[in-house]
Amino acid sequence: MGRSIHHVQPLSVVLAVAALAGCGDDPRPVVTLPPPGTREELADEAALAALADFRALPVFGEGRYLQTGSQDRLSGAPAPVDFVARGNRDMNHFVCPGQEASVSDNQLIRPIYDEPMCPEAYVKGVVLARFSGSGHLARLWLTASSLRDGLVANDEVLRIWVDDAPSPVVEEPLAAVIDGSAGEMFAPPFGDGPGNHLAWYYPVVFAKKIVIALDGLGPLEYYYHQASAVLSPEPAPRKAAPARLPARDQAIAALSSAAEGVIPGEPLVQPAPVNVMPGQTVTLADLSGPATIHAFSVELPEAQLAALRDVTLSVTWDDDVAPAILLPFSDLFAATLDPPENTSLALAGAREGGHVRLLLRLPMPFTKKVVFSATSAAASPVDFTLSIRGEEALPSEPFGRLHAVRSETVAPAPGPEHPLASVTGRGRWAGTCLMLEGHGIGDGSLFDEPLNFLEGDERAVLDGVTSVVGTGTEDYLNGAFYFESGPHASPFAQWWAAVVAPPSARASACRWHLLTDRIDFQESAEITLEIGPGLPETLDRYRSVTFLYR
Repeated sequence: MGRSIHHVQPLSVVLAVAALAGCGDDPRPVVTLPPPGTREELADEAALAALADFRALPVFGEGRYLQTGSQDRLSGAPAPVDFVARGNRDMNHFVCPGQEASVSDNQLIRPIYDEPMCPEAYVKGVVLARFSGSGHLARLWLTASSLRDGLVANDEVLRIWVDDAPSPVVEEPLAAVIDGSAGEMFAPPFGDGPGNHLAWYYPVVFAKKIVIALDGLGPLEYYYHQASAVLSPEPAPRKAAPARLPARDQAIAALSSAAEGVIPGEPLVQPAPVNVMPGQTVTLADLSGPATIHAFSVELPEAQLAALRDVTLSVTWDDDVAPAILLPFSDLFAATLDPPENTSLALAGAREGGHVRLLLRLPMPFTKKVVFSATSAAASPVDFTLSIRGEEALPSEPFGRLHAVRSETVAPAPGPEHPLASVTGRGRWAGTCLMLEGHGIGDGSLFDEPLNFLEGDERAVLDGVTSVVGTGTEDYLNGAFYFESGPHASPFAQWWAAVVAPPSARASACRWHLLTDRIDFQESAEITLEIGPGLPETLDRYRSVTFLYR
């Protein structure tokens, strides 16, 4: 996202703001904060069941995933202020203003609307997203400049309307939504954000339309937002239950099980030492099906971790000739730059007693057999302990086998984007891990800093339709402001190393498209990551691993 204003000295910001916007009174209408919400349920049984069903992750679906947000509309208009002149204007874009919208006129970056006025008479505020059709809200991510450095939201109000009913199903102070005090549906594990942003996954259902709006936009603010929905292929009578559903308890239990894993499983390969000599290929496991692997883990001395970069892992499912997974061992766990030190539903890492333990916990079904092998190009022997857990059962048909697409771009980058995956046929995007090295925009300005390469936006073209357009690399990863809040993990995402060593920096993180945030495609998927704010020269070296079921 175009926000190179990360480590500017506060006085400089004040002076810039004063010069650009003035310091007069704020003329916007006063927003009366709503009373505590009384709505007991926003989902239906099907949505909450999907939010708890980790076994179904490999099962193909027919839903259409769409993400929209404050991304740069690429209008070609001059940059409103200098600090986005060399970046994306990924802030303060909205669908439309309502007839009743409280928006301060004192803005550093003026709002831009796709529509001059919302056609929905009931809308109060500015619309962040509008989805038409039947389906559920998959994810809402939001941050604002006022949320940086541990500050709280001002008097913004988040509202959501469903199926053109004039009364909102959600009307809560943004601050209460972010900190979870708005109620159980907003608190962890459904809501997450280390104070400076919102990442919310409660599956609000709708039969015809959902409208998401923010009201009470403050002076001198810039807002970034993303909303995603999964739309049904055919109209469906989706309607939230009138009272809290017991299925919410199962969803809470599943999302809260990152420490032990949603499905611990039984040992398929008992923990056993592995020694791989230089130039040697060894079979790590040769298993018969039908079965589903739920945890693939290695443990090794921390001093041996770097050697995993020189050991290639190969995984071949059933009767396939070519391996579905072929990549450096360390890349499988996103550990090539720094090993993960926290835990999501899909990936876990920990250091203890001079050892590192890494676990990948995406379900891996196979019907006949699977062969894991390792080939070493290391200069010395590589030793680690391997274990595999799972169950002798398969998900329902049709399901896919886990594939990993590894990409690497080394400076000088040949173009403005780093490829994440390009595949044809039916599949599901299960997640992406990024190991990025880069530097700042290099103009020596106040806004030039080593992590500028994180300005790049994700983009996905699914079945020939642009379905996902992002607002910044750390936004995609459920972070904000160059991960300034420090390492963090939630059920759906994790980041653990944003290391600055001027003039360069590095960052490692993963985002998982699980449960109700699933991303299906029927014919093809083209997924890319923009390099910095469209400036490929900010890249030093990008490595990525995108996990797909195919």
